[in-house]
Amino acid sequence: MSDFNYYNIGVEGDTTTILSIDGGGVRGIIPGVFLDYLESKLKELDDNKNARVADYFDVMSGTSTGGLITTMISTPNDKGRPLFAAKDIVPFYKEECPKIFSNSSTTTLYNRSSYPNNNNGVAVEMHLKHSENSHEMNLKISNKASDNDDNKSSLGSPTYDGNYLHELLRKVLMEKRLSNTLTKMVILTYDIYKLLPVVFSSFEVNNGNEELDAKLADICISTSAAPTYFPAYKFSNKNVEFNMIDGGVAANNPTMAAITEVVKSRVKKIDIERRKGKRKREEQNRDLVDSPPHLLVLSLGTGAAKNVGKYDVDTVNNWSVVNWINDPIWNLFGNPDRPILEILLDANADMVDHYTTMFFNSSHNQENFLRIQDSTLPKELAAMDNASPENMDKLEQFAKDMLKKPVTRLNLPTSQRIVVDQNQTYQLALDKFAEKLIAIKKSRAKLADSQD
Repeated sequence: MSDFNYYNIGVEGDTTTILSIDGGGVRGIIPGVFLDYLESKLKELDDNKNARVADYFDVMSGTSTGGLITTMISTPNDKGRPLFAAKDIVPFYKEECPKIFSNSSTTTLYNRSSYPNNNNGVAVEMHLKHSENSHEMNLKISNKASDNDDNKSSLGSPTYDGNYLHELLRKVLMEKRLSNTLTKMVILTYDIYKLLPVVFSSFEVNNGNEELDAKLADICISTSAAPTYFPAYKFSNKNVEFNMIDGGVAANNPTMAAITEVVKSRVKKIDIERRKGKRKREEQNRDLVDSPPHLLVLSLGTGAAKNVGKYDVDTVNNWSVVNWINDPIWNLFGNPDRPILEILLDANADMVDHYTTMFFNSSHNQENFLRIQDSTLPKELAAMDNASPENMDKLEQFAKDMLKKPVTRLNLPTSQRIVVDQNQTYQLALDKFAEKLIAIKKSRAKLADSQD
């Protein structure tokens, strides 16, 4: 759905559809389950066994693991179809995350068609010199510093060297660039040299900002370079140097970034028409105020462990810098914590949710915005890097159980999520969302046929 208009009021086929996915490391399994369900429903309702999520969304946005997922399902294979189906996301994570969240001195990559939609083959085998679970690693370090340079720690250097992730992304995505994706993309990163967020936006590439038309592998490595977990990443494109870390430090929830890119593009189109005499200023102002009716947004979270009371003033007032970076108390219980990173990522994701809700509420179009997030994720499942088979299975089950829970919406005065209707589950909400996506797609096809 790459060709769309922005401003024909009341025309269903003109609605811009947006998919946004938060960051969260291995917890990307959670939105993976949601997308698998949505895609299966699209196949059923549209009577098309080859239907893919990318066929129904105009724009996909992602931060960190969300950036990886959106890239996976919007990058074309050699047949011009998405490299991955939604059903491939969870198996991919279960296969690759144990290798991504480990360190190795020897990595062997070879081609084979491991994933159903990947006609290019992917890296699947890794010979590990050592592969300690990060939880065990951090626990040891919190009690006794290690002099072994092979064991990276969150206290001395990034926990993981990132080598396997880098090679895997280069192997899967090859030389494909942002301009090659099947949908418009908005992926968030942060440049630590310039101290500015960098948004890799298809809209900006279309506007002539060629330096942003980077290789998708470089973009994905950048957006997933979470501080303390993975090393920062440097690359150049069109003689512009980028010094990148995870976009989650700017916006772990990229929903508003995607909306902003769409509205900016729409404003530009309207302004061009006005200057050409095709649109009066009062019409321009009216359209800009009425932006929300033209957007249909699905925002997927990766779960959050809102352990109210976990921290209090008396506790944190006794913390040093080290405590804020790596809480030794929780480490002793096998739950390594990085409080400052956890708080920053959760806080900015919640703020985006707050302002996105305000954006849609302002025009009474709440039904055009579906946010799927749950703050009751058990503490033991909250780690971004716990890639044990048991934990990944539990994350998958948590997401499946979540589909049966009633939909919650943000209560703006309290910033807490509340149940709107006990009978309206996330599964039913996704069913309705699928119906809307199909209706928009069919409306566009009908409009295109009438213009032929």
